[in-house]
Amino acid sequence: MLKHVNKHAIVFCGHAHHLADISILPNLRVVVGESSLGAPQIQGLITIS
Repeated sequence: MLKHVNKHAIVFCGHAHHLADISILPNLRVVVGESSLGAPQIQGLITIS
């Protein structure tokens, strides 16, 4: 993403034991949902416009 500063990307990950929302670069964000064995939960909603 360093070569594409006019673009933005969000990476959604799952199956982690801790919630995370990190800006790796100004145009690159990583969001990790929290998991608990046997108890899936909605972490949030994705709105596309």
